[in-house]
Amino acid sequence: MYGNLSYHAVYLTPSRGWVPERPAETNRKRYGDCKDFSAFLLSGAKQLGFQAAPVLVRINEGAVDPSMSPGPWFNHAISAIRLDRSLGLPAEIQTEAGRFLLVDPTDHYTPLGRLGGQHRGRWAMICLPDKAVWAKIPDAAILKETLLYALNGAVDSSGIFEGTLRIEERGDAHDLRSRAAENTAKDFSEFIRDSVLDLNAAAGCEVVGHSAPMDLASPFTVDVKLRVAEVMTSDGTEFDLRLPGFPGVPVRPFRNGAERKYPLDDRSALQLVYKAALKLPFTANPIAPDLEAATARRSYTWHARKGDDKGKVELAFDMTRKDARFDFADLKQGVQAFSADRASMLRLTQDGLAFKASP
Repeated sequence: MYGNLSYHAVYLTPSRGWVPERPAETNRKRYGDCKDFSAFLLSGAKQLGFQAAPVLVRINEGAVDPSMSPGPWFNHAISAIRLDRSLGLPAEIQTEAGRFLLVDPTDHYTPLGRLGGQHRGRWAMICLPDKAVWAKIPDAAILKETLLYALNGAVDSSGIFEGTLRIEERGDAHDLRSRAAENTAKDFSEFIRDSVLDLNAAAGCEVVGHSAPMDLASPFTVDVKLRVAEVMTSDGTEFDLRLPGFPGVPVRPFRNGAERKYPLDDRSALQLVYKAALKLPFTANPIAPDLEAATARRSYTWHARKGDDKGKVELAFDMTRKDARFDFADLKQGVQAFSADRASMLRLTQDGLAFKASP
């Protein structure tokens, strides 16, 4: 399925929003939506002698659970394959109706036996021929998404950085794996420059290699050669660094002082580690060598050290994101929590990336 079907939601009739396509037609068209993929997987499992069932879940925009009254709360369909015995896979669940392996056939970049982060903390309704069975998706089933940046190179007195960056991705945390698999080399390189590293068109950014995107058992790695201006800006004896791909300051949870009217919902469990080893044109003394924070949206630690060689600095940032949702009744609390998170990231970029220069 992963190599032959593409995910597309095309509804030419009103009923297509609710009724899955016949598996033979999905196979002919080579595309479908989540319920088409689920029906296709159920058909294939039956041909191989397995019993399988469709599963209803809700991803993004709130959640469902067994306490809710019946209604059109679900927005995604996956599948459950009945197991006679455990295969030792994290996405297995034991229910009153037996053991099942949960599979999301729309997720091409999560290995069998795992589920993507959109299913974290969710409930699933397994739709059996005679009844529906609720099951909590186990935390162990969720593939941990991580990003590791390793930046190495030198910055000259005009603020130009030249060096290399290696990015290592587990899962599809930044869409690197999927972009590499589905796009041309040119488009993938532009995606790295524009979306991942947020560089302007004048920056030198060349993807010199990456690992096999469909090798789901291993992290996906990308090697980039960089030449970027204004990585360092100075103001007298103090200067600031702007590192390619370093997390930015989040936007305000409100605009122009206006009262927030919509829920605040930020779902993420991403772990990001950013390390940099830089050669600077002078000795750099970090203004804030150690920082840490724990907010509603993330926790992080920051360390900046002078290297053994003159002008060398070594930087290390380790951040873990958190789920944070504030509904209508908690909006005031949510705005305060998101504002505090923004303030902590602002301090990191203003103080953590600031240094004093000495001869």
